[in-house]
Amino acid sequence: MVVTARRKALQNATERKKNSDTVIDSVVADEAGKLPDTSVTEVLSRVAGVTMVRFGSLGSPDQFSWEGTDVQIRGLSGITGLLNGREIFSANGGSGLSWGEVTPEMMSAVDVYKGSNARLIEGGLGGSIDLRTRMPFDYGKPEIGISAAYSYGDLVKKGSPSGSVLMTRRFDTPIGEMGVLVDVARAEFQSADSFMRSEPYYQQTVGGQKRYVPGGFDYGNDTFDRTRTGFYEAFQWKPNDQLTLYQTVFASNYKTVNGGGGVFADVSFGQNGGLPAPVTFADAQFDSNGLFVSGTLAHDGSSVGNSTTWAPGSANNSTPSENTTADFSQGFTWNGERLKLAGALQYVAAWHKAEDYGMGIGEGINLTTMHMDLTGDLPVNTIANSNTAMVDSAHAAANSIVWNVQKNEAHMTAVNLDATYELGDGFFRDVKAGVRYADRAETDTFTGTWWSAINESWNGAQKTVAQSPAEDWAVYSFPNFFKGDIPVPGSYIFSSPSTVICGSCLTHNIVTYGSAEFPKGAATTIADLGAPQTNNIRIETASVYGEVRFASDSSWFGGAPFTGNFGLRVVQDTVHSRGTFTVNTAAPFFLSQADANTAYAQVGGTPAAAQAYMAANNGNMPLSYRRDASVSTPVGGDIKYTRALPSVNFSFKPDDVWLIRFAVNQSLSPPSYSDDRVGGKVSISTSTNANNAAITSGPQMPGIFSGYSGSISQLLKPQVSTNEDLSIEWYPKPSLTAHLDLFNKSIKDFIVFNQSIYNISGQYTQYGSTSSSDVQGALQVVQNFNSNEKTNIRGFELGARAFFDQLPSPLDGLGIEANYTHVDSRAPSLRAVGMDGNTIPDITVPGLSKEAYNINLLYDKGPWDARLAYSWRGDYLATTTGNGTNSWYNLPGAADDPVYCKRGADVVCYSLPIYGSAYGQLDGSVSYKVNDRVQVSFQASNLLDGVPKTKMEVVQGIFATRSWFKSDRRYEISLRMSY
Repeated sequence: MVVTARRKALQNATERKKNSDTVIDSVVADEAGKLPDTSVTEVLSRVAGVTMVRFGSLGSPDQFSWEGTDVQIRGLSGITGLLNGREIFSANGGSGLSWGEVTPEMMSAVDVYKGSNARLIEGGLGGSIDLRTRMPFDYGKPEIGISAAYSYGDLVKKGSPSGSVLMTRRFDTPIGEMGVLVDVARAEFQSADSFMRSEPYYQQTVGGQKRYVPGGFDYGNDTFDRTRTGFYEAFQWKPNDQLTLYQTVFASNYKTVNGGGGVFADVSFGQNGGLPAPVTFADAQFDSNGLFVSGTLAHDGSSVGNSTTWAPGSANNSTPSENTTADFSQGFTWNGERLKLAGALQYVAAWHKAEDYGMGIGEGINLTTMHMDLTGDLPVNTIANSNTAMVDSAHAAANSIVWNVQKNEAHMTAVNLDATYELGDGFFRDVKAGVRYADRAETDTFTGTWWSAINESWNGAQKTVAQSPAEDWAVYSFPNFFKGDIPVPGSYIFSSPSTVICGSCLTHNIVTYGSAEFPKGAATTIADLGAPQTNNIRIETASVYGEVRFASDSSWFGGAPFTGNFGLRVVQDTVHSRGTFTVNTAAPFFLSQADANTAYAQVGGTPAAAQAYMAANNGNMPLSYRRDASVSTPVGGDIKYTRALPSVNFSFKPDDVWLIRFAVNQSLSPPSYSDDRVGGKVSISTSTNANNAAITSGPQMPGIFSGYSGSISQLLKPQVSTNEDLSIEWYPKPSLTAHLDLFNKSIKDFIVFNQSIYNISGQYTQYGSTSSSDVQGALQVVQNFNSNEKTNIRGFELGARAFFDQLPSPLDGLGIEANYTHVDSRAPSLRAVGMDGNTIPDITVPGLSKEAYNINLLYDKGPWDARLAYSWRGDYLATTTGNGTNSWYNLPGAADDPVYCKRGADVVCYSLPIYGSAYGQLDGSVSYKVNDRVQVSFQASNLLDGVPKTKMEVVQGIFATRSWFKSDRRYEISLRMSY
């Protein structure tokens, strides 16, 4: 294996783009087998039009991810993952591949398809990403490649090793030539981040003016440990000059443990049912929009209504997970004089297991004041009595535990057969046709998050930390918090790792601290947490295509040569989905206010008489209904759809340096598996019984039935995008290239998150009756559904690369590579509500940045190869349903919202848009080729030590920072050898 520089790999990627029959970009490994970054998500983020999400997921922006978790092509997340042109996926409850699982050491190239043709497997709304591996016949002689690396993070202050071994050889045998390749890789990774987070900004009156004040803040440290192991084996056999058979195994195992914890110093301002908390503001400063930017929040020590006191809390969690994906493929190619055949049989198996264990600690001493200064690039938040209120073991006590386990398993068997018939050198050059059948099934099993209050005073005297086993607790001081750039607001008592990194520890926690509620009545082990929810989905896909390639070497367009293809791919999907629909228990309720009035009169017409009747009759009243047991019913749904996807690709060369490409095609993106689940869980909703106005204390009479609340799933239709590209490409010489690509997407049946209404019926028993009756009502949910409005995505990509060979030595090794992407969208708005209770309109497509760019400074000369790479993306929507920014609070004067909120007047149910803020990162690397067999490299990431942020739209057009993150600078040294 001859170790070469990156420049040759860049030129190979350019040639692949130039010679492709549709719109693609490629990243090619150098001949030492190295891609330019240490994760596939980072590799992809350097490509024009591709952006990376640096959070736990697009919908979880409160968790940071150093390596990134998801990518978008031209602002869209619907991407098909391919391995050597064949479908590959993870058992992640979606329908695609988890890109972090991919082992980059095993890739020879990554192709990003932005256009399509009839031959390409359907499934990508944004596009397709094809991961290409090496084959034995790619090598001319026996090869052994060995790599070893060690990386270090300056926040986690730990190192991580990685390494890979590749061996390949070709053999001449009496029955033909054979080749074997084996590649094994293992990479460990440890990282950490510090976070500071502002709570939602509640509307308050300060000095007679309407202001928005954060309900406190959260802070903490998180850790992330990852071990990724990959195995790849390939075998080729060429019994004669026409026939080649092959077999491959690709397997990836991805284990992670997310840990750490945070402190919640929240004012709450009457959140979740309380009256406005007694807060005063000292030296408060507000910006021109009325947003709080600095000042001291003071508590007078009293409590009003149900408002939470200022006692801080903490939670630390351990979230281990393991993902495994394995692909087993075998196939053949046969090249006749004119007819060429290719076929493959593929089997994919994927497993996913994720667990979440946690425990919360509450302090019994209230905070007195907290100061927040949000005027700088980083917040400076302090707590006045943190040294006493937050580490007092005599008052701190466990108050909650959380547990969740999810297990998914997926399998697919696919077979395809493709044929090409060459027509000759006329206008029509060849005809291609093929068929494919895939049978894919996934079983998703999950308990849902089980949360329980523990160790509460209503179960007896609380067991404080001082009275608890010493090994269960520790004071945590947040070492290296934001690398010392801002002070730690205060140390805190946390549960020890042994209480949360667990399985059997759940028994210990429940028995030692007592649970306020037990699943199935008396849980003491994980097995008692109740029957998990299971969804089974099976999708059968049958597709057939035909494509004609045409070309002319001299005619038309003033003699300019041109080439192209037109084709049609017809796809039929049959979806079989099975799940469970649950109708929950219901406390007594009336069907109408008229029934409530009649019942009230029957029992005496006074509060005392009504309360006496309910006390004697288990809370029931005449004419009231109830349900004492939940009932779960297996449900199923099937949907079949057929789509015809045409494609036309055309390119011509006005001269030897210019290429103009035009492409029109349709692509199909099926719903994620979570959107194809059937089933749900509902409970009745009630409104206020007017007769309760006379009751000043004691039990209230049953409420009035107002419909249902809960969740329900439906089978969604696939999204279909009509894509148009006009690409102008310039290739004057190998060291210089540029391109401009104008694109437009028109999407039908786009899946958006907003309101849907269903008619639900449940069986309930009227008091005094032995038979149940059907109670019908509306269920209004906010969930994903297919919009009737079309979505349009349009924009352009501009890219160029140049090496300055004309400069004097040693500067003649300098080069630059840059790209810029601009995307606009017009899409159905997602549901979002500000802190004033008003709808926030025009919420864009999640994951779409209007602008993004990359700038790479390159040096390649002799044994030296270096790169300084800056990658930037603009603001993008992460979610409108984020944890902690999707709740309700009391706001006097707020109008009643009977559709979404259903809590009467003076209450706001908010659902804030959370955006990933514009962010750029600078990375660098330098390599030295010692000789033809040995290369030494050094790589540094996050050189500017950036601060990724998120922001929330408090009310329409007014934004405040939600989260600040500080993560590792990373340094890696590696050695690559070949023999």
